[in-house]
Amino acid sequence: MLKKISIVFIIFTITITITFPYLTNLKNNFLTKEERLKKFYPKGLMRGFFPSNESESIDKNTLNYFKKFNNQIYFSFDIPIDGYHVPIPEANTDSFQTLSQYLKWEDRYDQDQLRRRNIGLDKHHVYCGFQKIPSLNPSHLTYLGNGYLTDNKNTYFCDWQFKSKSDMIEPNILEKIDYALLGTKIARSGYYYPLIQLSNGIKPYKLILPNTITNGQNTYVDGQLLKTSYPYQLEYLFTFKPDEKIWQTESYTTDKENVYLKNEMLNLKFHPNLKSIPFDFEIYLFDPNTKTYFYKYHKIDYKNLKMIKSEDNHSFNPIFTYDKYLSFFNTKTLQLEEISENPFTQHFYPLSQSVLSNDQNIYFFRKYNRFSSTITMFFSELCSTTSEIRVLHDMPLFKWKKIADLKIQHPEYKSISFQGTFWEYNNDLYYLPEIGSYQYSLLKVSRTADVNKLIYNKFNYVDAEKLLTNTEIFKPVTGKKFAKIQNTNRFCFKNYFP
Repeated sequence: MLKKISIVFIIFTITITITFPYLTNLKNNFLTKEERLKKFYPKGLMRGFFPSNESESIDKNTLNYFKKFNNQIYFSFDIPIDGYHVPIPEANTDSFQTLSQYLKWEDRYDQDQLRRRNIGLDKHHVYCGFQKIPSLNPSHLTYLGNGYLTDNKNTYFCDWQFKSKSDMIEPNILEKIDYALLGTKIARSGYYYPLIQLSNGIKPYKLILPNTITNGQNTYVDGQLLKTSYPYQLEYLFTFKPDEKIWQTESYTTDKENVYLKNEMLNLKFHPNLKSIPFDFEIYLFDPNTKTYFYKYHKIDYKNLKMIKSEDNHSFNPIFTYDKYLSFFNTKTLQLEEISENPFTQHFYPLSQSVLSNDQNIYFFRKYNRFSSTITMFFSELCSTTSEIRVLHDMPLFKWKKIADLKIQHPEYKSISFQGTFWEYNNDLYYLPEIGSYQYSLLKVSRTADVNKLIYNKFNYVDAEKLLTNTEIFKPVTGKKFAKIQNTNRFCFKNYFP
């Protein structure tokens, strides 16, 4: 292994030595990064950070997005390790306020908070970030929710996710090389929030779903036109995770005739058995009538396909059985890819979402990220994500005995909890975490008095956390590698030589 790494390093050094003069000369033929980006800078842009004793937050509850500095209002984009402040020349400093202040919501926190934090107004205008919204009267302003604004004459959608104008220019080859080898970030500039004016109609607009608005004639999803004849029938599809409300705005909807993802219509007629499947920030759909899966609005057109893992706790990808193989759907190439032979052709039994048995062996999931510093050690960045299937041979199912279920909820944050099951095998105790363990799905447990109390749910959340993270008592089981899926985020030597 060391010999292989040495050979690769020597080849890499020789390549850099030979090509460096050529690349340096080639670099002179390109505009500098600053020259490329400057044409996207808004007039009056300030970079860096305002002196805290000289700038004033308009509303601390909006996380300092709008600020007053040198008797002028600025909008400050939420960009990590950077200050990107754009002046709003038209803004009246005396009457300016955030939408939260205007609605007297200074202390209110709800799911819509993120979607209205970039909206402000004064006695003359309403603003989306630093952009003045034309033809919108602040004296008659009504906030419909989720970025939708109206004065009963005109209606707009102010997106809450900013974009970069410089994304329109493809990075040149040298910037890509710098990014791959040295970690020099491909900079972006010209940040703005998309602002969309909606078509007027006879009736006023009304929010009917968290991201959907209609006046009966026109319907919009996140500001994009949705063609439907039955807008008031729109609802979300049933999901495999009914408690995961955060996914709904990214999920499928139906008007009881057709099925949509955002404003795109799928080639699929609605029926009540359709189910959406959120998985690791992605969304799938299953049609049990035809046994067909969709990824977003793309049909995964393979017969005899079955998703055997529909949870994302210990894998970055859902796993399918396809004929004699285990497979995953590559969301970049939109192709099904085989990863191993299918060990579940005869028997399939889940001990948990991430621990499976074929009656003779135990198969379990593990996921992890790889980070690496660059050659110049500027910062550490995500290189790849890996999902593994591990195996324990000759552990027949009939010897496994379920002892207890564990569920301990966080006292303050109801969405956070520890959930899993305890099992015995040949007098050994195992814990199969479903929620509360990021990487490992199978842990061998040393029996202690505290463990016995935990089994019977007699621990509070804080004490349970201390115990469950004690690797001397809850030891991760490694097993043998059976299959692996690696998704590469950027070039890193760690992807090939961990």
